[in-house]
Amino acid sequence: MSAPPRQRLLEANGGGWGGLFHRLGPDGREIERFPSRLRVNDEDGTIEAALTYLNTGRVVPMRFSEPPPAMQISDAGHWSLGMDRVGPWPWIAELCVVHGERRRRIVLRHGVESLGSESIESGDAGGAPSRIERRYTPYGLLEPLSPD
Repeated sequence: MSAPPRQRLLEANGGGWGGLFHRLGPDGREIERFPSRLRVNDEDGTIEAALTYLNTGRVVPMRFSEPPPAMQISDAGHWSLGMDRVGPWPWIAELCVVHGERRRRIVLRHGVESLGSESIESGDAGGAPSRIERRYTPYGLLEPLSPD
């Protein structure tokens, strides 16, 4: 029998993860990059995921007692939180893949005039982020490169 979603999420994703924030323009090309840190903890029964933009010190927290119903969490700890609608309105979609002690997470933020992407990869709480390579099609779509 599988562990409850909350337990699967925290066991595989708890701790601190160093990363890089990549901001993409309307054409899908990178226009800005800066370091970030994601910390996922259980604070007195509340899951707190706090994203810190290290270039400004701005912290964006998310708190919940149980994972949202829209969050899909696999037995291995991979998770996704999709958008609730598709169209010209702003939306956010997230995906995190767990591979041993490595995490790869992408957050896509579609705004009225731009597309933002945050990529986080780390091996441990103090790990420095690695560059995640990608290429762009003429249409500005992200396509993953083959794994290293």
